[in-house]
Amino acid sequence: MTCPQCGYKIKQQMCPYCNITKNEIAFASNLKAKKLLKANLKDDVLFSTFVPRDINKIKMTWLTLFLGCFGAGNFYSGRFKRGWFILISFVSGFFLTYMKLNHFNDIGFLNNVASIGGLFAAFAVIMWFSDFFAVLFNKYNYPIVLADSEEVKKAEQVLKEQFKKISTINASKKNKKEKISNSNNNIKKDKTK
Repeated sequence: MTCPQCGYKIKQQMCPYCNITKNEIAFASNLKAKKLLKANLKDDVLFSTFVPRDINKIKMTWLTLFLGCFGAGNFYSGRFKRGWFILISFVSGFFLTYMKLNHFNDIGFLNNVASIGGLFAAFAVIMWFSDFFAVLFNKYNYPIVLADSEEVKKAEQVLKEQFKKISTINASKKNKKEKISNSNNNIKKDKTK
């Protein structure tokens, strides 16, 4: 895990330069980052390649693969400016290329302007594929807001409670299996007598 503030690869529990803990990164919020970015408050927003807990990696991958040319993955993750740039570049490039091929062949100036459309579309497609491969290989930078100590404690408590529930469920399943195997053994003993 790398520190989203300085880029140092965290080997211990805490970044030695920024004092950011692994739990603060693991329980970071993408939703809070989106709200701050929409309000143009960028000071508390960091970017991390660690997938935040409120981002569905499978959904992000599919959005980027199939709708990435429209910036869908960027809008989903909260990178709005990049999303708008890809969307506008792709749509305007596609439109200008279409117009060049069908309508502007006779008009020199408009033909030259429409030729630039292919560059816009090509640039958007390159960004689309770079986003897809970044998501696929865990190199995509997600906007996050680090969890404070209270949120980390709450999340750890929830995880402990879930672990206890799973442990009790597993123990009860084990008891049921033992009862069934004991009853099967008793039935086999009765048949042999």
